[in-house]
Amino acid sequence: MTLKIKSNLMKTVLFLIIGILVMGNFGPSYAASEDLNVNVLMTLDSEWALINSEPFRLEQAPIIIGGRTMVPLRFITEALGLEITWEAETRSVLVEKDGNLIRLFIDRHKAELNGKFIEVEVPPTILNGRTLVPVRFVSEVLGYSVGWQGLTNEVTITGSRPSAENVIELELSIEYEYALEVLRLVNIERGKAGISSLSMSNELLHVATVKSQDIVDHNYFSHTSPIFGGLKELLEYHSISYMRAGENLATGQKTPEAVVSAWMNSEGHRANIMNPAYNKIGIGIVAGGKYGGYTWTQIFTN
Repeated sequence: MTLKIKSNLMKTVLFLIIGILVMGNFGPSYAASEDLNVNVLMTLDSEWALINSEPFRLEQAPIIIGGRTMVPLRFITEALGLEITWEAETRSVLVEKDGNLIRLFIDRHKAELNGKFIEVEVPPTILNGRTLVPVRFVSEVLGYSVGWQGLTNEVTITGSRPSAENVIELELSIEYEYALEVLRLVNIERGKAGISSLSMSNELLHVATVKSQDIVDHNYFSHTSPIFGGLKELLEYHSISYMRAGENLATGQKTPEAVVSAWMNSEGHRANIMNPAYNKIGIGIVAGGKYGGYTWTQIFTN
């Protein structure tokens, strides 16, 4: 495999080193697939999540409380197609799946599973008006598998929805809408030159978002991450297969139009965008960075 990355000189660093932004004239909601299999990926302290590789915004980012990862109950139950009922008198939430009924009590170390009380090491709590629950406890009690990746602070939940009828429409994140618009603008430029369009890869979108979040979290501005290393190492870590790869970075821009214009006016970044060898792209956008606005990452492969 060969790796080719175009990077810009420091004189253009003030706005270019992270990626692609997307904002589109697309619908505000996403009707999930009727496939009952579900894979949810969340990142600690990030309001961005994936459901079967599709990105969504959480009302509250996952956080650590008492050594346990706490996640927003509403997002989890909607993503998994579960039914919930709130009982104000007992300050409890009922969650049902496949005949199993679990009752979670706010700020109490006991839960009720099919009429029997069980201990909860860290109880559900309300933060900023949102109910947070211990992700491992709730998921595993209801028959889902939970994974944790310490290097990237990622939580995964895998299993199956009880019924396709329970799939809920969830709102697309503004970052994903921006990414779609960036993709549209990039393909317009390629089309002018007679170059075939790029297609969005959800796997690359995830990796690009990890890169943007890494830049914001660790306050650097470079193709080389203090955590992952360079693009080659980042792609290998996420098991991305490719023959050729490139990366564009930018920070500070507030709109897709601004970031695409900046890239197209930079020789190195333009070369990546217009490279006919690439046919896939991932665009990761995260709010924040050295210059405010958003941090943008484009990753190209073939």
